[in-house]
Amino acid sequence: MSEAVFTFDADAHVYRLNGAALPSVTSVIRAVVPSWEVGDYFLQRGRATHYGCHLLDAGTLDHDTVAEEIRPRIAAWAKFRADFPAEIVASEMPYAHKMFRYAGTLDRLLKDQHGDLLVADLKNSISPHVIPQLGAYSLLWTANHPTQKLRKAVAVELRDNGTYACQWLTAPELRRAEQTFLAMLTVYGFIQQHNLLKESTNGR
Repeated sequence: MSEAVFTFDADAHVYRLNGAALPSVTSVIRAVVPSWEVGDYFLQRGRATHYGCHLLDAGTLDHDTVAEEIRPRIAAWAKFRADFPAEIVASEMPYAHKMFRYAGTLDRLLKDQHGDLLVADLKNSISPHVIPQLGAYSLLWTANHPTQKLRKAVAVELRDNGTYACQWLTAPELRRAEQTFLAMLTVYGFIQQHNLLKESTNGR
């Protein structure tokens, strides 16, 4: 049996498995919880923040090129990294779940000082929707690295005053978050099957 081919078109933000489009994590959640919508301005700001933080972690950020509205959010990420020293195992990594047939991009996969792996998601603001989102990313990681199950997760809210806030999930909470996302994925499948789905292009 030939190996499945996974591709990600970053410009169009489309994930494909053997040529078939897969729903993104946020598209699934958005279909089940329609109130979770992101305006274009906030979407672009989020992408710029993610890119700046990615360059910061890579040590290649030119601070002179960063827009004023993005600077404090990058500074907030730098403060989190200083307060929570950890090794970056993966950054901005797209993955597909071949069994459950969805995909998403993990912001960061970190290894803490105890050697525990955790997924970290960078946010402009934290809402309850981040719980199934972290669960979905945990499932993606484990599906592609079956011997490296995650024991915790964190959403990091990067604020425009240079500070940050965190929502942590313990191992039991993360397992429940995974189940919550799988329930949402089941509902998403029903919505899609009956042509009730409103398409969106800005999911991760």
